[in-house]
Amino acid sequence: MADYHFDELAEKAGVVNRASSPALSPAEAEQAMRKMSFRFSITDGYLTEKGGQFDYVFDFASGTWERNDWRSGVPVVSKGKLAPGAEEAFVKEASFLLTLPQTHFVTNTKSMEVNTDAYEREKYGPIKRYTRCELRMGRVFCRWVAEKDVDSPFGQLFHALQALRRSID
Repeated sequence: MADYHFDELAEKAGVVNRASSPALSPAEAEQAMRKMSFRFSITDGYLTEKGGQFDYVFDFASGTWERNDWRSGVPVVSKGKLAPGAEEAFVKEASFLLTLPQTHFVTNTKSMEVNTDAYEREKYGPIKRYTRCELRMGRVFCRWVAEKDVDSPFGQLFHALQALRRSID
């Protein structure tokens, strides 16, 4: 994956964050996240049973979610209300992201590699496809490979998103 400097590209495109203080305090971050709508896209890795490509839109202000399931090639849209407590647990675990001054967290990690394990090669094929994640939350953009990028903020963020995803699946 190429190395992108999204803040510079956005500035060249005329999209500029004019906020005087982009990083929020922890209390402000939790409040902002409770009013927020955000998008999470995931392409499940080769070890995920019934995996595929999914796009989620979580709207905490209205307490709803929407999922586009792309496994058949045509999006199958599901909608519903968030489970009680799911929003609060996610806000507690992931609001730290809005307290950071950095707006883009993108890794260059490859999401595919040659499968060298003989058993896995026989069972899953010659290529290992890892879970790719992309998150757009307000001014924050993240892209990472879940199995490989476990450092901050990706590990904690993926754990919170998995719990939120489990609450609706």
